[in-house]
Amino acid sequence: MNKPRVTKAKRDTSPSEFALILRRVCDSVSSVELAAFVDLEGECIDYYSSLEPYDAKVIAAHTVSLLGQVLTVNRKLQYGEAFVLEISTGEKALLARRINDDYLLVVLAVTGEEEEGNRLGRVLVHAAREFRADAGVAAAAWEPLGDILKVETRSATGWSYAPVTFTDAGERVTISDVLGRWIESGELRSKGKVCFRVRTEKGRELTLIHDPDLDQWTSRL
Repeated sequence: MNKPRVTKAKRDTSPSEFALILRRVCDSVSSVELAAFVDLEGECIDYYSSLEPYDAKVIAAHTVSLLGQVLTVNRKLQYGEAFVLEISTGEKALLARRINDDYLLVVLAVTGEEEEGNRLGRVLVHAAREFRADAGVAAAAWEPLGDILKVETRSATGWSYAPVTFTDAGERVTISDVLGRWIESGELRSKGKVCFRVRTEKGRELTLIHDPDLDQWTSRL
């Protein structure tokens, strides 16, 4: 059952450059009540939430502590690096995704259907990648590969190229429509990222992003 979209609570600080990423997380999955970027000292970098600011920051800080315990156990048992923490109950789901060795993305959501949970997982991957790009930090060695897409392009009127298919998790997806194109400015000496809003044959809409400097494609919802 779909849950009603949450209403953002009044902030106690001005939004940072990362607030838009967090808003997209909340807008992409209607059951999300809190999305926050936090460092591994428990300091909240920014948040977007229907909760009171104090409660949002406390939840984010406690999640850092919980993840720290998991990391300690994993390292002692030599299980490798944990990069996702999920705690689910009948009513709520608390998720944390490590962005790199220093930052964490925390989300609190109303427990929903399995498909919505899968969608949230994909949204967190995209948000973590956007944070790294905006903050200018590299992915850690333990970060799972698979964020980079294989995209086939075609010539396009007015543009030098446009995507026609992409392969994600081994699945080849055909693009039925390119809905728009724009350039997102990058770092100094960067050409900027070329963004295409597309619709697939199955009706899914997403944004494909081409980084000409690296000749790599990624995506976001």
